[in-house]
Amino acid sequence: MRSELDDTGDMSTKSTRLCDWLDTYMQDIAPLRLTPQVLYDRESVIRLFIKPLLGKKFIDRITTDDVRRLHNAVLSTPRDPKMRGKDIKDIPAGTPMLSASYARNAHNALSAALKAAQREQKLRINVCDLVDRPVAGTALDNALTQDQFKRLTKILRDR
Repeated sequence: MRSELDDTGDMSTKSTRLCDWLDTYMQDIAPLRLTPQVLYDRESVIRLFIKPLLGKKFIDRITTDDVRRLHNAVLSTPRDPKMRGKDIKDIPAGTPMLSASYARNAHNALSAALKAAQREQKLRINVCDLVDRPVAGTALDNALTQDQFKRLTKILRDR
């Protein structure tokens, strides 16, 4: 607390819950910095994952474990919205889950909100900076080779 007083000249007496800060961030800060599409994506990931999982925590009590828990929650969520909310035992093996790109979006949304809190001196450290962002997978190259394409067009022509 002494370092907070030395650093900022002030000492907060009350921490803010993440859900309240996210509301402030999305209403007052994000619209000035983000495009409408990114804003829409942020709102979605905040509503679906960040608030339900971490919203009740105080922003200065969010840990690196919480950030990793967010990553894991996204990565273990079925892509099909009808499958969401089911017990993990009831989800068939091989069910496609949300991608690492989506987990990365969740990480970026939380990090941006915490970075804004840091700028406003409501938070000393952004724990998202201490956790590696999920690595987006590489797209599979399923294109035909030139020889495969020639064979395919020959087969189709001969029909």
